[in-house]
Amino acid sequence: MTSTREGLETLRAELEQIQRKSTKTVEDLHRASEVVEEVAELGRKSARDRRRRDRAAMQRTHAQLGTVSEYAGEATTATLGDALKQAGFHPGGPPVEVASAIALAERKEATIDGGTDVEATLPRRFFAAPLGLESRYLYPSLRSETVEFGTTGVVSFRQKSRTLADPALMVRDILDVTQKPETDSSTEVVTAPLHQIANVESGTPNVLLANDRIALWVNADLVAAYRSAVDGHIVGQITAELIHAGGGGENAFESVLYAQETVRSNGYSPDLVVMSPADGLALQLLQLSGGDSYVFSQTPPRIVITPAVEDGAGFVADRDALGVLYLTPVRVQAFEENNGQTNTSTVRVESEGLFLVQRPDAAAYLAESS
Repeated sequence: MTSTREGLETLRAELEQIQRKSTKTVEDLHRASEVVEEVAELGRKSARDRRRRDRAAMQRTHAQLGTVSEYAGEATTATLGDALKQAGFHPGGPPVEVASAIALAERKEATIDGGTDVEATLPRRFFAAPLGLESRYLYPSLRSETVEFGTTGVVSFRQKSRTLADPALMVRDILDVTQKPETDSSTEVVTAPLHQIANVESGTPNVLLANDRIALWVNADLVAAYRSAVDGHIVGQITAELIHAGGGGENAFESVLYAQETVRSNGYSPDLVVMSPADGLALQLLQLSGGDSYVFSQTPPRIVITPAVEDGAGFVADRDALGVLYLTPVRVQAFEENNGQTNTSTVRVESEGLFLVQRPDAAAYLAESS
C-alpha cells in the first residue's frame, strides 16, 4: 500500500512535470488542478490520521492507567512515571499526553520497576533519593475542568446582575389585582483565552534519559515547575481581581473570621483560607494571651498553604463560586539536539490552561492585606 508521503511525492513530481512544459494543453491545466486538490486531500487525510492516532494513544493510556479524578490534585490510580512509560515516552519520540490529573497529582516520586540495559553502562547502580520538592499547592482545592489540547479559549456563562422584588410589596391583599412586584436577573457570556504553560530542560545526555529512574527525575522536575506555574497563575488571576478587604480583628484568627463574614454577606459560603507558609504557621501557633478566651467555641477553618501567596496576602474564599481551572492534558516530548551530533536531548512539558475567576466577591483578603 502506498504511504501518504509516497503519494505526495508522486503528485508533486507530476505537477512539476506539467509546470515545466513550455506549452500546456487544456488537459494539462485540468490535470494540474486535480493534482493540487489531491495534494490538499492527502494533507487533510494525514492530519485526520494523526489526530486519530493521538486519540487512540490517549484512550490506551487511560484504559491502562484507570480513571483519573475530577479534581486535578486528588489522588489518582496512576503515577507520572507509569503514565509516561505506558504512553511510550522516549528521547526523539513523538509527544505523549498525560491527563492533567496525573501530572498535577501530589506525588513527589513514583516507584519504577527494574532498570534497562543502559544501567549496565553506569559505574554503580545505586540511586539516592531525589532532591526535596515543595509540594503545597492551592490548585487541588479548586474546581477543575479538562479541555482538549489545542484549545485556545473558553466560553463561560455567569449571572451578571440580580434585582430582587421588594419584600414589603410582595405581601399583598388576597383580592389585590394590581401588577405583582418583579424580580430581575441577567446573564452574560465571558470569553477568555487560555495561556501556554511550559518549560524545558536541555542538554540531557540520551544515555541518561534511557534510564527509567533518571528520566523520571528529569520529568518530575519539569512537572514540579509546571505545578508551581499553575499555582502562581491561579493566585495571580485572583489577586488581579478587585476582591474585598476582609476587615479587622485583634489577631490572625479573628482576621479570618472577619474575612469569612465579608464573603457570607455577599451571599457565599467561605470554606477555604489561603495563606503563605509563614502566615499559616503563625496562625497555627496562635495563642490567646492574658487568659482571654472566646465565649463560643470556634471551628478551625480549612487552611491551604501555598508559596505562591506572598506573606500578608492571604484570603478567604468560597472555592466553588470563586472560579474554575481549565487545563488541557499535559504533553511531554523529548527532542534530539543538534541533529543527533551531541547525543543530548531537550525535554519539554507543556499544556494550555486558565484559571477563570467567575465571582470576585466570593473572596476577601485577610486584614493584613487590606
